[in-house]
Order: sequence, then C-alpha cells, then structure tokens
Amino acid sequence: MKPITYRLWSIVTAAVFLAGCVPDDQTVIKPEHLSIANPAPVTTEGKTFQQNNAAHKIILGVFDTGVDYNHPYLRDHMHYQLNEAGVPKSAGLDFLALDEWASPRIIETSAYEFEFLSEKQKKRAIDNHKTKEAYNDSVRREKMGKVCAANELVKIDPRLGRYMTAYRAVGVENSETKHGTHVAGLMSYDNDAIGLIPYKVIPYHETEQDEADFSRGKADRFVKNFENALKHARASGVKIVNLSLGGSFEKPTNSNDSSYEGKLEKYENYKRMLTGGLTSLVKEYKEILFVAAAGNDSGWSDNEARIQYPCGVEAPNVLCVGALNKDGSLAKFTNLPVNKVDLVLASGVKLISTVPHDNCEYFRKQFNNVIIEGTNDAGLCAYDLKKKEWKLDEKFAARYKPLIDTMYTTCADERTLFEPMSGTSMATPVVSRLAALAWLEKPNLSPSEVITELKQRSTVDNSRQFQTYVLKAKQPSWYKLFGAGK
Repeated sequence: MKPITYRLWSIVTAAVFLAGCVPDDQTVIKPEHLSIANPAPVTTEGKTFQQNNAAHKIILGVFDTGVDYNHPYLRDHMHYQLNEAGVPKSAGLDFLALDEWASPRIIETSAYEFEFLSEKQKKRAIDNHKTKEAYNDSVRREKMGKVCAANELVKIDPRLGRYMTAYRAVGVENSETKHGTHVAGLMSYDNDAIGLIPYKVIPYHETEQDEADFSRGKADRFVKNFENALKHARASGVKIVNLSLGGSFEKPTNSNDSSYEGKLEKYENYKRMLTGGLTSLVKEYKEILFVAAAGNDSGWSDNEARIQYPCGVEAPNVLCVGALNKDGSLAKFTNLPVNKVDLVLASGVKLISTVPHDNCEYFRKQFNNVIIEGTNDAGLCAYDLKKKEWKLDEKFAARYKPLIDTMYTTCADERTLFEPMSGTSMATPVVSRLAALAWLEKPNLSPSEVITELKQRSTVDNSRQFQTYVLKAKQPSWYKLFGAGK
C-alpha cells in the first residue's frame, strides 16, 4: 500500500504532489520577514475595504495553498476581518506559518544564520560544520549571494521589488503555492457579490514535528487544520468551502506479503482517522456546502478497496466534481467515485485563471540563471574573501542594465497575471462558483437543496456507464486577453 498523500488535484505538466518536503519551515519566520510573507492588502482605487466587504452577498472559503489577495482581478473579492478603523487585520488563516494572512508567499528560512535556527537545527548545524562560525561562513558563501543580489537588484530598479525580495523563496512559490490563487479566480470571476476567505491548510512543508512520523503526522495535521479552518469559516459566514485537494489510499490485498499486517494496520489507522475525523466534521458543519475535487488518479473510488478524500465523505452537504475535456468528453485523468456522494462534471482542462501577480516565471529564470550566476561565475554580487561577505559587482550591474529593464517590461504584461492549468482542481471551483450563483438567487436553500438545484440546471448525460450531470459556465472575461472567449 502506498502511504497517504495529500495532493492538489491539478495538473500543470504533471500532477503537483504536496508530500515533497520544503526545508523552509514557515513556523520559524523571523519577525522582520513577516511583511515579506504577508504584504499589506490593497483595494481598487476609490474603494474602501468596508465597501468591498459590504458588496459580498455570499462568502466562499478557499481551502488551499493561500491566495494572492492583492491580485488585480481578486482584490475586490477578498473578504477581510477589519479593525475599528476599517483596516484589514487578517486574510483568513495560514496554518503553515501559524498566522492570519493566507498569502501564497514562502520565506526562505533555510538562509538564516546560526542565531536564528531552532535548537534542533543548531545541533544539526554543529554536527555538519563543527562550529557555529563555520556554519555561518557556509551560509554566507552559499546562500547570501542570492540575498545580496535581491537587495541590489531592487536598488537598481525598485519596481522589481514586486517580484523579488531577499529571503523570499519565489521558486518554491512558483511550484507549490500558486495553485490556490488559480482556484480562487475560477471561484469568483466577474461577480463582485462573491467574497473569498483563503485558508492555507495543506501541510506540504516539513517541520521538526513531522520527522518522527512523516505520513501519520501529515494526516493528523491536515485534519486538525481542517477543523480549525471550519471554525473560522463558520464564524465568518462562509457558505461554500472549495476543496481542490485530496488524499487517496488503497487497501492491501497480498496477504502473503511479509509486511501485509503492518500495511493493513496502517490502512485501518488512516481509514479510521479520516472517516472519523473528516466525516464527523463535515456532518457537524451541515450548513456549509463542501465542493470537492474527485482527484486525478484515473481511478474509481468505492470507499472500500480504494478510498479518496474528501469525496469519500458520504454526507448530504458534499458535492464531488469530476473533470471534462473542452469537447465535453471525460478527462482521462479524472477519478470517479462509485459511492453515495453526489457527482457532477465540469470543464477542467487548460482553464486560464489567476496566478500570483508578483511571481513572474521569466523574472525567476533570469534572476536564477543570470543575476545570481551571471557569466564566468560572475553575478550581480561578488564574494569578498577577506571580508567574507557579498557585495555589488559594479561592472556586472552596468553590463546587464538592459536585461533588468526587459525583466520588468516582460513581467508587467497583463497576461502574466494568468496561466492555464488542468485537473479536477480546476473543475471544482467552477462548480463552487455556480453553486454560489444559485444560492444568491435562492438564499433560503440548504446545501443539499443547492446540489439538487445544480443538478436541475445541468445537462443529464446517459451515454456513459452511469448517469452524469454536466455543468457549464461562461468563460471569465480575462479570456479576451488571449484571443479567446466572446
């Protein structure tokens, strides 16, 4: 049996797996770096945060990897908690950093020097480097060049501070946390009545607590995060929770395998934890509609031989979503549950949606390949062996000024605010948005009645082995930027 894995149910070039460990533990961010992780929120010119909140007639929870709340196409949808002066004091919850700002930014805590490490990290540093001075020399030589380059680059062109700040791990962000922003765009586009609250619930990075029992620890932490997020969501008036994420595991069948008993015990532990934990929570929050991705394993889920969550939670307030190709055919990657969960299908292939406005792929590549590395091992900063520190290389700075200009003009193109992605992760927020529109029209419906309403608005397809309900939505207005849509 494969160990349980929590995943984002989307495909870029391949599935995004969240089990991979990121060495930067977001619970140990230095106080002076909190503003990097959580930039100050902004509104559209002429609007106040109170006006934004008042416009939201229905609020949806984005249980994902955080949301770029300052994205030009999302900021009017963000539903903040405000202080008495009308200034945001939180944007959802971030369980990775244990704070109240669920942004998609990640801080590179692995670049910290010895005095900022945890006790366990300090012990490991001494084991590897013998002395703290040797460890600090190593950090300065291997990692601080990037910090120097980021600082100097912003001095040369302050506009580039939008894309790179010292200690910000833009590479990790690009591969791991833009998913939540993409999902958020598909949940709310072109309707200011839809408000969003982000919840960064997925434990994709490793903490010291995880090391003792990696797989079990992740599952435990996910369920606990889920519970706390639901408490916040209920108190904030959230009506729909979007779950473009999931976990799956199979029951071991080879009883002759010497490890069978251990695998079976682990399977039963996972099943008890998840069916007991998640199912009881979903049933407790019966006033909330949970819209969940079916998953991308190209498989069937029956809750016995193969379990897939959250679609494995059998409750009247759970709606499971599978993905379709653009021509309406079933996407080859989509899972299909054969349990008692309501299932609908929606488009989920190459959907264009919002991605963080401050993470430009062109910038990231040029920064890594040229600004840091340069040519002939010379980058924007050079290492001073005597002083054991990095400093600006003036010749490099002058030579690459045209490239620095190009980096900004390329990234400032409005089309860089969007990317296509595929997966049941993308079909799910489309359905969440349709559910929100139905609820806005008929605010007295219960979650199960909203599901019935969506089925009544769907196209029933009997051409497959079982009856399916196909939902369609209009394209977002930003499709016109790419010569698509009407």
